[in-house]
Amino acid sequence: MRRLNQAIAALAAAGFGLAAAPAQSAAISEWGFTIDSGFIAYTDTNGGTAGITGSAANVRLSAENGIIGLQGGGGFDFSTVGNVYSKLAWGIPASAGGQSSLSVGAATNGRETGSLMTNGGEVATVKVVHNNFPVYAPSLRSATLFDMVNLDPLVPDLPGFDAPALLFAIHFLETDNDGSCEVASPIPCNDIFVIDVAGAGFNPVDKTFNQTFAYGADLYNAKVRVDGVDVLTNAACGAVGVANGCLGFTTVEGLSNEFQVYFEITDKPYETPEPAALGLLGAALALLAWRQHRNGR
Repeated sequence: MRRLNQAIAALAAAGFGLAAAPAQSAAISEWGFTIDSGFIAYTDTNGGTAGITGSAANVRLSAENGIIGLQGGGGFDFSTVGNVYSKLAWGIPASAGGQSSLSVGAATNGRETGSLMTNGGEVATVKVVHNNFPVYAPSLRSATLFDMVNLDPLVPDLPGFDAPALLFAIHFLETDNDGSCEVASPIPCNDIFVIDVAGAGFNPVDKTFNQTFAYGADLYNAKVRVDGVDVLTNAACGAVGVANGCLGFTTVEGLSNEFQVYFEITDKPYETPEPAALGLLGAALALLAWRQHRNGR
């Protein structure tokens, strides 16, 4: 009980509590959700935006004209943003594939709706797609993806609300296809995406980004998992110009690379994995690998 009270106090201090939620409510067993995603900022390798074309604008985010609260506190002001696109394209085509592009649910303009059960496992939502085609500069250098979720308690039927939004800071390297690849690549050379999500805890065990939130007297955890996202090699991080231990994914040249995004809600607040626990996990994996090697001799 003491630990739960401490967690509630910490969440309140960080601004995670939802003032619009009822003071008391039954535990939620089923949720409806609407996810809206789009790029609120981007730059090309010339330091501007002229080399990038946006399309498939998200309707809700493009219509926003105020401040939306962020995970971890504070908010983002949409008053000067304008259209919020779910697809960015760049580069002068060097092949029949056309321009390269990055999209998040562009087929539905960055919006995805569905339902899920508390502790019922993850459900598929939007897809992140990188059309990685050979292009001449300028290309994408960085982008900021805005992602917000509206949650609607279905069982019991209670008022819905917007969870604090996530900002995905994306750093990108359009690699030279000269064979001296920064990461292991089947076709020289994979491009590299580095992702930093302010306010969301990354669990290296199940590769999820986590948001703890309150509804009434209960705490829940919203978990997002993106296929392919993991801790990148030091070489990959360094090539993009960020510190070791960065998170992200790489994409194969000449292909349309698709990464499914999954969403789930649990009734267990997120806690950062203890270093000792991670150490034990690493030791167990190392022991398993050693045994497999020994058995295969």
